Amino acid sequence: MPDWFFWSGGAIIGLLGLMLAAWALIGDRSRGRRRCPKCWYDMSATIGLRCPECGREAKREKKLFKPRRRWRLVFVSVIPLLAAGFFAAQPQAHRKGWASLLPRSVLILSLNVRGWDWAFDETERRFEAKWLAGPGSDEPNRRMLYDWQWRMFAESCVDVMTSDRPTLTRVNAIWSLSSIATLFPPQDVRSYYERIARLLDDPDPQVRAGAALYGVNLGEPTAAIARLLPLLDDRNQQVREFAVLGLRLLSHRSAQTAPALLKALNDKSWIVRKQAIGALGVLGERGSAEPTLLDAVAAGVADSDARVRRSCPWAVRRFTAHEPRAWQIFESMLRSDDEDVRSGALEAISDSTDAPANCLSALIDALTDPSPVIRTAAAESLSFMDTEQLRPFMDRLKAVPMTDPGVSTAVGRQLRAADAIAITDP
Repeated sequence: MPDWFFWSGGAIIGLLGLMLAAWALIGDRSRGRRRCPKCWYDMSATIGLRCPECGREAKREKKLFKPRRRWRLVFVSVIPLLAAGFFAAQPQAHRKGWASLLPRSVLILSLNVRGWDWAFDETERRFEAKWLAGPGSDEPNRRMLYDWQWRMFAESCVDVMTSDRPTLTRVNAIWSLSSIATLFPPQDVRSYYERIARLLDDPDPQVRAGAALYGVNLGEPTAAIARLLPLLDDRNQQVREFAVLGLRLLSHRSAQTAPALLKALNDKSWIVRKQAIGALGVLGERGSAEPTLLDAVAAGVADSDARVRRSCPWAVRRFTAHEPRAWQIFESMLRSDDEDVRSGALEAISDSTDAPANCLSALIDALTDPSPVIRTAAAESLSFMDTEQLRPFMDRLKAVPMTDPGVSTAVGRQLRAADAIAITDP
């Protein structure tokens, strides 16, 4: 049934309940009649304050004129009011479950009740939907909960991730704890990291993988790298993949991840090798990488997997800010005979604003390449390029044959942008 049906029904039932409660509370007014406040006997003809019917003596004359309220009907009116709430809550309960109707404090207190897995699942849902700083953020919004509630949530995460609950629930608990740990003092952060780090030896490979990925940023880089290094030899491929992802996160904070990433380049999984190349690119972008790391990334163009080869230009591109040789290697990738390497390089140059002329020339050459894959990659990259840096090549762009629809669209866009700049220039 549509939501409006339940909301309208709830409103009507609630209104009836309120009307019943109001009528019962207003009651039967005395209208000047003297009545016994206990049995409501009419005492209009009675002298004094004692009721001749029941013997009750009123304390004051005013008590004989109070309204007769129907308290039983007041309690009866609670039933339609509860029914109104039940009807109005049906749409949300149907979409998100009845647990979504619980107040935050009640839900937080329910986390420590053994067997109530639904409470943690609902807390996880609210945490992802409402308690984070914003869409796409992993930072918690401190103002959404009281400090004691955050603390109880953290302790509940510890209990869940070290329990025998379903794997996904345990992994989500690790993620939640790693996200909210920064709300607490440094000594507590270290304590929570140690608890997550113990799960790196858990029998469940998915739990080990979750601990490797989500717990690394809570620990000191050197110790975290040392704990992740053995996971690169784990028998489970997912654990090795997540270990490299954890090393990639640590690469933003420390260059000591380089030896472990070089080791990962020899892994049998293409995903592990690709992630390792990307992490080495992070080191190159930070300017903290040794020159030999650039050579290791460049050597990836000889990898047996096309997806790994395609990722190499992106990593080399990140070295260009600090390594003079990087642009030379990148140009060789733009002119490579390997279609995967070349298309990857064409894609990687799209967001460049400091590409040298020889690389831009290689990009324009690719617009007339016999391979449609190369032409498409070149056209897409050209569409995102800054027109200013292409101005020296406008004559060459005008000479590009407009036989390929994608190429003609990209070239036409750049030519029109160049004309617009020429008109506005003084």
